[in-house]
Amino acid sequence: MNRCLIIGRRLLSDWRSVDEEGIKAATLKYTDAQSQILELEGKTDSHLLDRPFQTLTQNSEYRKARTAFGKRIEELNERLR
Repeated sequence: MNRCLIIGRRLLSDWRSVDEEGIKAATLKYTDAQSQILELEGKTDSHLLDRPFQTLTQNSEYRKARTAFGKRIEELNERLR
């Protein structure tokens, strides 16, 4: 499994409050982004996007594209090293 999928799974299903506290302490940008997200969520019904997102992640074309994207990111990261 490529790193992007592992990171995505971690963020979507395995994120814990201790992770949240650690990143809040490490960067002000995260706290700012979180505030902006909370503001937007107050203006929308974000839970309505859960089912379409789950459907999307089950689509084989989406998974192939996401895997290809992850591989390309890894290739470009290797060039930067």
